[in-house]
Amino acid sequence: ILFAFIDIKAGSIIPSIIAHMVVNGYSFVNMVLLYFTNYNDLVLSNDYSAELTGPDAVLAAIGILNLLVYLFMAVAVVIIVIEFAVNRNQFRLPKGDSGLTTEEKTGAFFRSPAMIIIIILLFIMVALNSFVPPFI
Repeated sequence: ILFAFIDIKAGSIIPSIIAHMVVNGYSFVNMVLLYFTNYNDLVLSNDYSAELTGPDAVLAAIGILNLLVYLFMAVAVVIIVIEFAVNRNQFRLPKGDSGLTTEEKTGAFFRSPAMIIIIILLFIMVALNSFVPPFI
């Protein structure tokens, strides 16, 4: 929703691509920083009550990075809520009849390629979670 909002406000997809790169970059940097801690040992041992340890600079960087991301998310939510409140009428769908019955709309929804793929993936996930033993 945030990336779509960025696209609409900027009138271009480029800022949304840059924001997506930043999100992926955050994940990568966080993963690299966690490599220098005992995070993998904690996950493999399933001991989530143990404390994350590592060099102080790495732990501080992880904390600052996560704080910045949470602040960014909070500011983004506030901006979106303000934008929707100020320009409420621009986000309303036009009223009118599409000429389709509820059954036809439901059928079109479930026959759409995206919905078919999602349903197939959900069935695969349920099957894997039901029959495949956990790896850890």
